Amino acid sequence: MRLPSFANTKNLMTTSHVEDDIIELSPDELDFLQKVYRDPRQPMSRRIHAAKIAIDREHPRLPARDCPNEKDMATRLDKAIEASNRAKVVKVIEHEDNN
Repeated sequence: MRLPSFANTKNLMTTSHVEDDIIELSPDELDFLQKVYRDPRQPMSRRIHAAKIAIDREHPRLPARDCPNEKDMATRLDKAIEASNRAKVVKVIEHEDNN
């Protein structure tokens, strides 16, 4: 996966005399984005942009599920209740003693 355009290492604020100022490139895109948005030395606009991209990778959204065969949630719930009730029916088999 390609890194976003703002993540170009030429654009990162670095100083040559302090190694701690350099954000190391990581092979993991999410790790890199987290380093950018957590770095207080980066411009706020870059940090916000990195956070917007990273949030979908940190907390993926559950897709909406369409049920084309069912009319609505109430119908599905009624069918589930009926199936549950059928499962509760227990047939008692009595033992006959042949003595």
